[in-house]
Amino acid sequence: MLALAALADQCEAKYDNGNCNLILSASQARLKKIREEELDVVKHLKALAAQAEAFTLRDRQMENKRMAAEKSKIDQSKNDCHVAEGRQLELDGAYAEAEKLASAKREAREALAAQMQAIEEKRKIEKKEREEECLALLAQFQSYEDQDATIQREKKTQMANLREDVLRANAEAIKARSAALAQEKEEMAELLRYQNRKDAELEAREKEEAARVHAKKMWQMQILSQQEKGRSDKARLEERRLLRAAEMKEAATCRLEQENALRRKQGTLALKKELLRQAQAKKMRAEEDAFTERLETEVNDSYEDKIKNQELAEQAKKASLNKSHLEALKHQVQEAESRRRAERARRFEEGRKLKMKAEEELANLEGIRGRLIEGLEAKGVASKYLAHIRRAKLTPV
Repeated sequence: MLALAALADQCEAKYDNGNCNLILSASQARLKKIREEELDVVKHLKALAAQAEAFTLRDRQMENKRMAAEKSKIDQSKNDCHVAEGRQLELDGAYAEAEKLASAKREAREALAAQMQAIEEKRKIEKKEREEECLALLAQFQSYEDQDATIQREKKTQMANLREDVLRANAEAIKARSAALAQEKEEMAELLRYQNRKDAELEAREKEEAARVHAKKMWQMQILSQQEKGRSDKARLEERRLLRAAEMKEAATCRLEQENALRRKQGTLALKKELLRQAQAKKMRAEEDAFTERLETEVNDSYEDKIKNQELAEQAKKASLNKSHLEALKHQVQEAESRRRAERARRFEEGRKLKMKAEEELANLEGIRGRLIEGLEAKGVASKYLAHIRRAKLTPV
């Protein structure tokens, strides 16, 4: 190839384009002929041709010997020995060349078989590695799914426990508030019963006092009516003085009782106001507790909704990630399958090209053998010595 490139450079420097192409074509044909002559099969055919020429030469020499039978036996013996030695040397050379070619073919076949076995072993190893990689990816994906399922179960358990704790706390708070309201209602009823009892006692005392005052007045009037008949004026005056003193004392007692009644009434009114204030305060506290409870319930509901939305979002995200991971795995498997198919197609294409090249080389070798046989026939080589060349197996390189 270097000589051909140098020749092309010389042609471009010395000749025009047309002459240069002719010279290059002739040089390429000569180079192709040299390469064909360097092939082992061609060498084997040439060895067979040399053997056939030698045998033909031997036959001619034997014919010449028969024609010169009248010559001296010593010369004939010498010539026969010389021819036999030459023939033996030629045969030994031809057989050695054939053995060398056969050994080279065996080595080439063994090297090709070893290369094909190495390629097959490499392909098996690559296939096993791909299968192990796919199994590892599937195992990793399964571990991710198991881990996600474990986390989801733990979250569900935590949420269920939290929901139970919240419901239990709400039930206990509602029970405590109900007990407090019942106790407040009982206290209010007790205060109302006490107030009604005190009002009844005050009314009975007032009625009893009025009856006593009325009975006393009636008694005094009877006494006065009885005493007026038999007493003198002095006695009547003294009696009147005593009566006025008694009336004044009675009036003071009545005022004191009225003041006490007024104080009791004012205390009762103050107690009613205090009870009303306490009832209003309890009502306000109950409303505040109800508002707080409603607010806590709303907060708990909103928190549960938030946690549920977060769980749904996490589940959607995990599902999306799992889907994308699965798609990536499928894409990797598809890419690996595409690479295997491309590699198989490439090997098939290389095999087809090698087969076509082998067929071309075989046809070329057939042409070389045909030309060689034609040349030997033109030289007058006997056809019985050309049978080995015709039966020779042509194996392309």
